Amino acid sequence: MSVAFCVEFLVIWGAVYLLRSMNVDLIQPAIAVIVGLHFLLFCLSPATRSVVHIITAAFGSVAGAAGMWQISTGADPATTHAAVGLCMGAITLAYAWIFLQVVPAISREETPGLR
Repeated sequence: MSVAFCVEFLVIWGAVYLLRSMNVDLIQPAIAVIVGLHFLLFCLSPATRSVVHIITAAFGSVAGAAGMWQISTGADPATTHAAVGLCMGAITLAYAWIFLQVVPAISREETPGLR
């Protein structure tokens, strides 16, 4: 997994490098797309494979892509950045809440219902 996260870091670095000379306002939503997609990495391992990661990846990627589209069509970048940030924050909060529900069930050797 550490190789995957190094690749993710390089992809983010590349996006920042490219977008800083094109349209700096696209950097934040582009990073949101990349961060959203990184949840798919957890599906590579049977131990962490879960529909939660697929849903999180979809919502995160869509939030970032929608932000990129809004900025490309002339929407206010500050408002768009706030909306994308709130979406990513909500996704992270929901992911953490689900994680906190699943881990105790696993420690009690129960089968969590999120597979």
